[in-house]
Amino acid sequence: MAPCLALVGGIPRMLLPRLARASSSSSSSSGDEKSDNSGGECPLGFGKNGRITNAVNGVKNAAYLAFMSSSTPLTMEEARASAAAADPNDITILENKVFLNSLKEAISDPVGMPAAMLDWHKYYDRDTVGIVNPLGPGCVSTIDPRTVEYVCKTNAANYRDRLLPDVFRVVLKDLGVTGSQGEYNRQHRKVCQKPFINANFLKTFSSVVESGVGHLCDSWDMAAAMPGNEKGFTQDVDLHSQHLLLDIISPISFDYSFDLLGKSRNVITGVGTFKPNKMLEAYHRSAEIMGEVILVPLPLLKLGERFGIGRLRELIEAYDSLEVMGEEIIKRRRDAHKSAEAEGKVFEQNCLLDTMLFMEDEDGNLAYTDEELWGDVNDIMAAGH
Repeated sequence: MAPCLALVGGIPRMLLPRLARASSSSSSSSGDEKSDNSGGECPLGFGKNGRITNAVNGVKNAAYLAFMSSSTPLTMEEARASAAAADPNDITILENKVFLNSLKEAISDPVGMPAAMLDWHKYYDRDTVGIVNPLGPGCVSTIDPRTVEYVCKTNAANYRDRLLPDVFRVVLKDLGVTGSQGEYNRQHRKVCQKPFINANFLKTFSSVVESGVGHLCDSWDMAAAMPGNEKGFTQDVDLHSQHLLLDIISPISFDYSFDLLGKSRNVITGVGTFKPNKMLEAYHRSAEIMGEVILVPLPLLKLGERFGIGRLRELIEAYDSLEVMGEEIIKRRRDAHKSAEAEGKVFEQNCLLDTMLFMEDEDGNLAYTDEELWGDVNDIMAAGH
């Protein structure tokens, strides 16, 4: 069973875990702490009124607190008690060199950031470590399951901001879950999670997952049974797994199937060769370039672009092509809804895009522009990729 991982305040990437940072107030002091019944204190001493948040300026930038091992979730009361007991001297902080080296390795590691987090655990023998992040806000990395649940569920409202690299903001235009911050980000996360907390939708989702996995396994079995493959055969498992993920996530995102698993079967069984999918190739290209430039400050990227050096323009073009394809998907889905309405039919909401298309704000206007719609759908697709 995989370890439970969370990086509070880390770097968001398509293939990395969602990251959050405890929101804090730099103007308040440790002596001005107030109990916040609506949110509660961060168990690490960070957060809105956290002792460490207010004490670390000029002293320390992160805190470690050893939580007792327990199978039960961390409660608000326990978190408040932990925050009150946080000792700035009980701190394990990554050296900048260790952090940056791990970051570089994580970019090329198939597992991504969890590999770096487990390395830190092994190196320091701590479940939770602080990071004086030279690229942005201070971070906390934890593999403590109780802390992960507290951050992601019990008191998620206290953890809103992430380190958002400049290049992310440029290509994602401050939109979607990955490209935004603060209240806007929180609202869009709520919208994006709706399909995944609906019982009927989850049944459909589980069926899609089961069917897709079964299809891919059957393809491998078919290839194994073919003459000449008795001693084994070689396949690009990474590519076919990506096809599986996209065929799972695309019906959930916008009720559409690329039938990539069908194309994978043709390749696996030798019936045909794979013809590149335009959207899949754009995701591949954007992910590859992002991995190369994510640590580069935007001014340097723009300077390189002026002199024809670097890949910023190529990255922007990859995201622009994804957006064009996304706009066509949105238009097709909206037209299907309007056509059904004109015929007096009920068009059921079957995907994330459906839940967002006709959502209205408090004034009765459409809540999202097409650009915002694609920002969120693209996030879900990127997660599947």
